[in-house]
Amino acid sequence: LHNGRDLIMVCTNGGGRGSAQHWDYKTLMLSSVFSVAPAGNGLHSFRLAEAIFFGSIPVIVDDEVTLPFCSVLDWRRFSVRIRQSQVSQLPQLLRAIPPAEVARMQTRLAEVKR
Repeated sequence: LHNGRDLIMVCTNGGGRGSAQHWDYKTLMLSSVFSVAPAGNGLHSFRLAEAIFFGSIPVIVDDEVTLPFCSVLDWRRFSVRIRQSQVSQLPQLLRAIPPAEVARMQTRLAEVKR
């Protein structure tokens, strides 16, 4: 789905094929301000690491995840965390974050990435 302005939601059929074929994943991630990191099968999702690697603010969708390095990293400073029940409100929640706060989160994310 693409609203033509600021929202792209790419879905695949699980095998990397389907509606997302025409998107270059790396380019999309590098140009994204936010990237959804849903719960994974382990302690956290590999999408979380990908978001950080590509410099996109992770949107953590998990009600109970324990984040890596939480004893030394304040995840609230460079990520957004929502409950699974809030997924349908995600576009509105992200648009409600003031631009200055987004900029601060991006700066902190760049520091954490190093």
